[in-house]
Amino acid sequence: MPNPDVLFIGRDREQTIFRQALGDVLNRTGQEGSGYLLLVSGHGGIGKSTLLERFYAISKGQSADDSRFHGRFLTVLVNWESPECGLRISDTIGPSADGLMASLARSITTAAGGRRRQRRIGKAFADYYRARIIEKKTRTQSALPRLAGGAVNTALSLAGIPGGQPAGELLTSTFGTIAEAFDTRRQTRDLARETDHLGGPVQDAFIAGLGRVADIQPVVVILDTCEILGRAAETLRSLIQASSTGLCWVVGIRLEQRNNAAWDSETVRYLEAVDPRRCHVMELDGFGASDIRSYVSASITKTLSTDDITRVRDLTGGTPLAIALVTRMIEKGVTIGDLVSETSPSNDAATIVRELAERYLRHVSRLPDLAADLPLLLGLALLSDAVDDYGLLAALWGVPERRIHSLLRELARRHDFVFSGQIGSPKAVMHREIRDTVRKLLREPDQRVSVREMNKRAIVFLSAQLQASMLQHIERQLSPDDQDQHSQAWQANAIALLWHTFWADTAQGVALIRHLYPPAALLAAEFARAQSQVARFQLGSADLRARRLLEVLAQGPAAGSDGDNLVKALDDLDTDPIADGPYASDISHSVYYTLLRLAWWPASPQWLDLPNQMSRLSWVSQELAASHELQADAAQRTCALIADEANRLGIIASTHRQYEIAIAAFTITANWRPRDSQAHGNVALANAALGRAGQAAEAFKTAIRAEPDNASLHAAFGELMMLAKSGDIQGRREALDWAIRSSAKAQLHPMVLRGLIPQAAASGEAESEARDYFTKALTAESHRQDFQAYELRAIAYSGLGLIETAVEEFEQGSPRWTAADKYRAAIYELLKTRSEAAAEALMEKWQRLIREHPDAAFPWG
Repeated sequence: MPNPDVLFIGRDREQTIFRQALGDVLNRTGQEGSGYLLLVSGHGGIGKSTLLERFYAISKGQSADDSRFHGRFLTVLVNWESPECGLRISDTIGPSADGLMASLARSITTAAGGRRRQRRIGKAFADYYRARIIEKKTRTQSALPRLAGGAVNTALSLAGIPGGQPAGELLTSTFGTIAEAFDTRRQTRDLARETDHLGGPVQDAFIAGLGRVADIQPVVVILDTCEILGRAAETLRSLIQASSTGLCWVVGIRLEQRNNAAWDSETVRYLEAVDPRRCHVMELDGFGASDIRSYVSASITKTLSTDDITRVRDLTGGTPLAIALVTRMIEKGVTIGDLVSETSPSNDAATIVRELAERYLRHVSRLPDLAADLPLLLGLALLSDAVDDYGLLAALWGVPERRIHSLLRELARRHDFVFSGQIGSPKAVMHREIRDTVRKLLREPDQRVSVREMNKRAIVFLSAQLQASMLQHIERQLSPDDQDQHSQAWQANAIALLWHTFWADTAQGVALIRHLYPPAALLAAEFARAQSQVARFQLGSADLRARRLLEVLAQGPAAGSDGDNLVKALDDLDTDPIADGPYASDISHSVYYTLLRLAWWPASPQWLDLPNQMSRLSWVSQELAASHELQADAAQRTCALIADEANRLGIIASTHRQYEIAIAAFTITANWRPRDSQAHGNVALANAALGRAGQAAEAFKTAIRAEPDNASLHAAFGELMMLAKSGDIQGRREALDWAIRSSAKAQLHPMVLRGLIPQAAASGEAESEARDYFTKALTAESHRQDFQAYELRAIAYSGLGLIETAVEEFEQGSPRWTAADKYRAAIYELLKTRSEAAAEALMEKWQRLIREHPDAAFPWG
């Protein structure tokens, strides 16, 4: 709600534009066209939020001059920093698209007033709420099955190779493409978890709901602090672009030096999305002499001369917040001359406000009637951004919670940067510029001491809140679901605990982040990002411990990309963490630390230590499996982390031809995912690379039992038995026959076709099935002219007994070969004879060719 204690001065032009827009909306409601957009931008302290509150009052018709608007609009004022918006504890990437739409729908419905009107507005959004539920349910149910289906359709079901890829490339790139498949699988799973990023039908339903609301009554939507929307800003622009004539949008954006580039500013992005005839841009400038005189006259009894007004203008740059600070200090006896002499000249508004705020706080501490306010102001500034709890503020201040409201109102009367109209949200009571200035000032060692005791009281309060939680498992505490209110509350309190612990004792803060970060980085990305924000802020402290560690945590592993810093930070991360931290004790902290160490360990050859990493992985797998408190439903994501990390390590080991380690790693994945055909297939491939046909065959059989309808697995098994020099002729025949009879008839893959060739001359069902395969292959590939098509046709013609035609197809495709393809020439010799002797000759020729082209046979060499 607007702040009733704020004195409003100036901005006549902006108010006139807004009134004209409101009049036009009333005249055009129900007609064809788009809604209005007013962009209000300016640096911190320029009065942007105050102007938006003024717009709110105008649209509500709260003054005699604006009585014509009374009752004509449904007006909503949203500050994205307020807790009512329901943003997550970390605003690094902004709210989700769904979070933005849900907050707008909730705010518009609430602004309607009485219950009957709220029900009517709620019905207007009924289709949106229905679409939202359906879309979330659909995404949650389908994301992982879609992933599994993708794995089924990959060649070998191991490497992610498309079904049409030639057999030679299939063998030469197996392990490289396994890595790509793993990365794709992990990214897809991560996206599947983000079920709150909804668009399409949900967004369309929301826009339609907005239109129905505007048909009931024209709507004014005033949005402040839109610069923090991040990823959701594009959604907001889409909503504005699609809105009807009955809507007027007012978007407030705080300008920062880094986003003022004209070609890439937020303002430009909004202008590109909206009809320029329905858009007005208000770039707020500082007050002129006339407005400054009006403000001073209305605020204090002292009269300033024209020269004094000019000096105030030069000192403050016309920034309203800076003018308010100067005016208050003049009222208490500070001369303008003293202010000018103690403040460095600057054209930067943020610098001006920061220096004047520091001067103001020093002034407050010296005045008997205001000195008692100083600890209250400091505590208000230090209140954690993660929670919005009067109990925490009461702990900081050391007063009963029942006194909070009265103390806040008293502060608002004496200090212009404290807003009594925001008392419903204690962390929004203080102006952001002043809050940030106070926090930076308190990072100095001599200043930090003054707030140590109040932060110790906050720690006691927050520790009690966390201990009272009913969440008994780490995975529940670190649920990534922003609809899980218990988990979100737990994480918010934990972040607040970390924040206030750093203020009380930096060494204890470092110990606590060592405890909190590893599980969060692996299980709850938003929670980890919130910790990174705390670490980033603390880097500005002069007496900081473990600076290298906090630099890495603030920026992620990329901050230690040179390897040395990252390794040292990982070592530091496990040094003396808090032993009895707030996490549940069902899974050891060391499990998560070890997994994070494996995931972040530098990949460069200098740091590669696969035996050591395998040893760590084996330990963490055994540790989790042996946990006596482990419950399957409470550790699903942790088990998946171990399986994923083992798979990743196996891939790395394979690419470095350390197949024993690869087998051990892939086996861990298979143990944690016994029904994962890909994991067992990886074990088979690694054994095959060591020439262990028997072990490879058993692993393939296990993979096939896990996914019996996967034709690629059957074909890969048959191909393995063909190419491995095992001497087990009967075994190869059985494997190929298994591939023939078990593969899905609709799947056409070069490996399947090649596996059928030795059986094509057999009588009965096998011959019939083989000919059917080859005929389908010719039909499917009849028009393509790339090498893969020529290869498929050659295999198919050979299988049908048309050897001359097969060789002709092969020769037409051969000019398209690369160096990595040339060993295929030896394979095609087998097409002409289909004999065991030819297979032995093939092996000799193949080995000679891979000596000439070693990259062609990797990893089978």
